[in-house]
Amino acid sequence: MHKFRQFFTSGVAFTFLVVGTTGVIFQFFFKTKLLEEIHGWLGVAMVAAAAFHIFQNWRPLKRHLQDKRVYLLLIPVLVLVAFFTFAAQEKGQGVSPKAIVRKLAQANAADVARTLGQDVDRVYASMKADGLTVRGASATVQDLARDNGKTPEAILNYFMK
Repeated sequence: MHKFRQFFTSGVAFTFLVVGTTGVIFQFFFKTKLLEEIHGWLGVAMVAAAAFHIFQNWRPLKRHLQDKRVYLLLIPVLVLVAFFTFAAQEKGQGVSPKAIVRKLAQANAADVARTLGQDVDRVYASMKADGLTVRGASATVQDLARDNGKTPEAILNYFMK
């Protein structure tokens, strides 16, 4: 088992670097689905590699833990981890884009056009030019989407041009 020590030590170091880097990116820059997947799966791999690393280095770790000064660092770290684990979570603020699209899809076309600073006749002309069926201005975006076999998002794109 000791012949794998370098493998697990390197595995812990590599996964720590990737998980740490993606965590910083999430906190200060942006999140993408791909980075979240990488972060999550390499986090699991890091825990597994760390468990094997601890198992392989148990004797030196036990000797290390006999020094009481180690607890001066270990206890505050554990208190911080516990605090952030059990602290109340902030509720998300703002409105989700899906909720906005849902509301716009339920509104009639004239109101959506006015809200987005467009002329409904110009929007309808653009839709007709693309071969779409249009109704009167009182039709909802959802009705237009259903009539044309499109998603409400695809119809809303005409209002955003």
